[in-house]
Amino acid sequence: MMFLENFKLFNLREDPFEQNNLIKTHITEAKKLKLNLDDWIKNEVWPITAKPLIVIGNDKENSTLLNRNDAKGQPGIWAQDSIYGYWDVEVARAGFYEFNYSFLNNFSGTGKIRLNLKPLEYTKKISDSDRKEVSLQNVFIPIGNYRLETWYEPDNAVFILPFSVEVKLVRSE
Repeated sequence: MMFLENFKLFNLREDPFEQNNLIKTHITEAKKLKLNLDDWIKNEVWPITAKPLIVIGNDKENSTLLNRNDAKGQPGIWAQDSIYGYWDVEVARAGFYEFNYSFLNNFSGTGKIRLNLKPLEYTKKISDSDRKEVSLQNVFIPIGNYRLETWYEPDNAVFILPFSVEVKLVRSE
């Protein structure tokens, strides 16, 4: 029955409370409707969920602000500091970028800011204490699509996901 056993078909004009499932008695119409639904999902829904990538280095919008709301990863990413998250990005122009990090809470002690755009990796040692903001400068990124992973890694604690990261193209190549 073309994978229709989990679907229901109702005549809402005659049966507004959906009491009489017509799927078995109107199989031809059900198949047509199911094909239309499959086409709609394939052509309209899937492209939305697969795209768009966040574009960095765009002529029309330099800088780009990445925040936890846009990040992918574990549930609860918005409200937690020590949680894995990442952004799928497209770098529109090769060049040197500046990354300005903002964290929800001050952190103290020494540690590192880590930035991974596989296969590229950048690290900056942090020795200042009591700060909420950090920047990485002169980060060269070629044109391409990347999974951008970044975090603060204290020497004596678990990593901290930034609340937001502003990415700005400083000089294109």
